[in-house]
Amino acid sequence: MHAGTIITALLLLVGTEGRREKHRVTRARVASQQPDFADLRGEAACTIPLPPEVKAPKKNVWDFLTRTESHDIAKWLATQKFPNTTEVYRTGAELMLPNKTDVLQYLDGNGPEPARYASVQIYENLRGKTSIPMTGSILVGPLPISNATTWQPLTYPYTKKDGKTRVLLGDADWRAMSRFTNNITNSVKDITKDLWGNKTSYSSWSGQDPVWQYDNKITQWSQYWGSSKGDFYSSTLLPLGLYYGFEFDLLGIDQDSWKFKGWLYNGVHYPTTEDFREAYFSPGFEKLDPNLDGEWTHTDPKDAGFPLDREAPPMPLARSARFSVDYRQKYVEWMGFSFYLAFQTETGMTMYDIRFKGERIIYELGIQEALAHYAGNDPVQSGTSYLDSAYGLGYAQSLMPGYDCPTYASYLNITLEGGGYGSTRDINGRTPDFGDCSIPADYMVLPHPAICLFEFDADYSIQRHSSQSNTKNTYFVVRTISTVGNYDYSFSYEFYMDGSIQVIVRAAGYIQSAYYAKNDDYGYHIHDALSGSMHDHVL
Repeated sequence: MHAGTIITALLLLVGTEGRREKHRVTRARVASQQPDFADLRGEAACTIPLPPEVKAPKKNVWDFLTRTESHDIAKWLATQKFPNTTEVYRTGAELMLPNKTDVLQYLDGNGPEPARYASVQIYENLRGKTSIPMTGSILVGPLPISNATTWQPLTYPYTKKDGKTRVLLGDADWRAMSRFTNNITNSVKDITKDLWGNKTSYSSWSGQDPVWQYDNKITQWSQYWGSSKGDFYSSTLLPLGLYYGFEFDLLGIDQDSWKFKGWLYNGVHYPTTEDFREAYFSPGFEKLDPNLDGEWTHTDPKDAGFPLDREAPPMPLARSARFSVDYRQKYVEWMGFSFYLAFQTETGMTMYDIRFKGERIIYELGIQEALAHYAGNDPVQSGTSYLDSAYGLGYAQSLMPGYDCPTYASYLNITLEGGGYGSTRDINGRTPDFGDCSIPADYMVLPHPAICLFEFDADYSIQRHSSQSNTKNTYFVVRTISTVGNYDYSFSYEFYMDGSIQVIVRAAGYIQSAYYAKNDDYGYHIHDALSGSMHDHVL
């Protein structure tokens, strides 16, 4: 790494060549619970300066699959023969990143452009009753699809020789699991109705993640949650305090071997449903209040706010963009820095071949994993340790000008292809389509502005000494926001004129709460029967 380059990471929890004319882009049309931008931005804020275009020195070899590539791969896989026990997740194709050694030779002019390949997830014995369900990947390429394209098992990135992983039974056959758990929950319908009645609708989804594995056994505990109402994602604030568990053999496919592990309520474990029912209908049994959805879970303003709160605050005004973009290659230049952008479903946005004053200082910069480890006195909280890449850190959200990014920021768009987990993303266009203002006809406008780029003045100098020397500190930001379940992660990559880079991650959204019952050591009592949940984030 270049000696003059410093990287810091913070986790804050609380067209044509040359310059184009400016084009007007109107305020965002957002959900009804969000305030209107008109009062805050004013008509002048509708003008967004577009960055000039630049031609990337090389092709972006990390660029994710295009829509055409994704569709062609799916069609081609449908013509291939696989064993009867194998199911191919044809919409789950991702670019297989090329080897670094091949890329460096290409970038430095000593080698050819690396061939493009895709990795596609497969499942084996997914619904069999005699064989172990497994998952793995196949390598498809070279791309684009042609007579030279083949597929083969993908093994070399993995520690296991065959590259395959055991699929836990809950994932292998959801219908069987649903029948099994429905039998459990139906056995206490009269109790849940007595506890919560018509106060709330509820479900018993969401157990601990990952499931417990020991002595060749898998144990899963789930809990009841209240349902959110309206447009707000508040279900993780509505635990109801009732838990049930079940167990099956790690290598056992026979559903007859599944075992019920009992109920947990108010800190008491009842090994059987009969034990729970006997205790519940006994005199003196303590019935706990439910957490009910309401305005307290909503993020709408609750009052008129502070005086002058609706007036526009002081803000910088960009006269012109001082950075350049190759939109086709997702390549950016600013004040001596240059880099390429790419996206992956699991890890989100990553930067490649970061250079400062022409010298490569970082080959790859991006998040690899986000771990959230919980603790508590119930089996769900104490057994939860999320690996968010499994859910997809690449599910980037549309950014709101004036809120997520400055009003003068420029945007790159992302489209979600396929509509499901593992689907590919494609950056297109140059500015977000915000509705009323005119957009040049040659612009490829798509309604998902998920990456913003802008300069910003720091509130401190980059250097100073006495009253004789002072240097203004202006830096460049590339930002994207991903939603993973109840969390929103904001990733900001900041580039400074001294060659330093700072990565800032902010977490927002709704907490995953716990039910407040004899768990004061694990979280604060924050509302009615609701407790915060002790947990750590590791990025």
